Amino acid sequence: MIADFALGPNQGQGVPAVEDTDGLSWDLFPYNISVPIGGHYGGQLPGWGSFPLHAVTVGLVTQSQNISLPAAATTRGNLVSLVQEGTAPSLPGDLPSSRVQLTLATDSLRDITNQVTSDGYLDITFSSNLTGIEYNIFVTYLVHSDFRAEASPLDLTGPETSPTSFVQNGSWSVDHYSAAGAMTTTSFWEKYLLDNDTRSLLEAVGEFGWEDSIEIRSNLQWTQNFSQSFLEDHDYAVNEYLPLFFHQNRIIFDGEQPIWWITDEADSGNSHIADYRTTVSAMSHDELHHRLMTR
Repeated sequence: MIADFALGPNQGQGVPAVEDTDGLSWDLFPYNISVPIGGHYGGQLPGWGSFPLHAVTVGLVTQSQNISLPAAATTRGNLVSLVQEGTAPSLPGDLPSSRVQLTLATDSLRDITNQVTSDGYLDITFSSNLTGIEYNIFVTYLVHSDFRAEASPLDLTGPETSPTSFVQNGSWSVDHYSAAGAMTTTSFWEKYLLDNDTRSLLEAVGEFGWEDSIEIRSNLQWTQNFSQSFLEDHDYAVNEYLPLFFHQNRIIFDGEQPIWWITDEADSGNSHIADYRTTVSAMSHDELHHRLMTR
């Protein structure tokens, strides 16, 4: 008899690690600033100094809609009808959702990260010659998701012993889109699990290392070199379209009412969301392959 084995506890998503190391899962944390048409923004960006800045994007909002879909809309037949009518998401696997939906003029989207000073100040005046509702400045920071695949004993209510090192302090989800995440997993196995007896037993009866679905709580799953990989995959820069990615890719908890940013393109920008998911899928495959090949 041979046995498959999980790469980590729970769904196999992570291992014990020192908090905030590069190999743990990454996220983008967003801020949003509304500016009137013809208005001016001058000041330090919200959130500055807390995390590394990833990007600053601007866009013109041309339409705002409150979309409320009844619970019955989640049935398969009604979902097909809603997709055909254009009132529900159109990508495979998406469910309809009540939401505030804001439309961005595609030709207004710009990455202005290079206009931010070294101390986080931005000075920008917007055109008054365009028709719309307002401008928006989207500020995103690169952060760790701080999602645990297995809780720390300090977070549990039972008689668990308080941890004396990171090895006893639960498991953080690793970065699923980089070699650094793979090495975080394999290094822990090599140092703390694969002693001589365990290694020989695993070699004798072990077959496949496995992991369940990637359910990491985040605003938007990311990694440090995602922008470069996206550019190589799709031949255009990702930052201008960042606002679109937060609504159909975010894991939403606690009944949050989402805000959806879409574009005025014929497909509402869904092609860019699909491109994001294509790159996520490819990078996840590469990282998992690296973990399995180095076990």
